Amino acid sequence: MLTLKLRWKAPDAQVSTGAEFPLVDRGAPFADADEDFRFAAAVACFGMVLRGSEHRASANCDTVLERAAGAASAAPGGWRREFLGLVEKA
Repeated sequence: MLTLKLRWKAPDAQVSTGAEFPLVDRGAPFADADEDFRFAAAVACFGMVLRGSEHRASANCDTVLERAAGAASAAPGGWRREFLGLVEKA
């Protein structure tokens, strides 16, 4: 799917070090992703809906609510539920 390439150099080093990590799509369904990933995807989708992005495909506020509601139980302090309220207002 992609290769993540990182380079870094210690503050006192003269030469940088690099590493590459290939990432492979294992074909797992979105529903099998953990709650944090699904919620982050819903937030990103909401941003695209609000901006009218061409990359949102057929997503709308109902789509965002569906995705976020299924991943809102893990947040301490209720901030994910607060996000759901913002989407409902939109």
